[in-house]
Amino acid sequence: MGPQRDGWTFADTIYPAFMFIIGVAMAFSMARYLDGREAKANALPRIARRVVLLFGLGLLVNGFPLVLYLKPRYQAARAGILLLGYWAALSGVSVPGYGAGSLTRHGNLAPWVGWLAGRACRCAS
Repeated sequence: MGPQRDGWTFADTIYPAFMFIIGVAMAFSMARYLDGREAKANALPRIARRVVLLFGLGLLVNGFPLVLYLKPRYQAARAGILLLGYWAALSGVSVPGYGAGSLTRHGNLAPWVGWLAGRACRCAS
């Protein structure tokens, strides 16, 4: 028959609030196209890229459902392995201009990957 409902709950406000926030975000993100600061033709490729990215991330998250059902100690072990892998990448990958093992604010792998991603996004749009 379905779950017993006790009327309106806090969980019933999540989806409408999410849709409201999406509408607000769209108004801010589309403003530059609507007021002429940027050509409207540039909006469609950016929207398409964002849709593909979000769809792919959704597939990725839903492709690994077993993580949610692991016992807590296995989740902790997996988190530890991921953190060790992240540390190994930060320590071992050479960043141009800084070398390997530089953990300074600008010289480690994380900001360099962010810079590459930002550069790729600016080139694609």
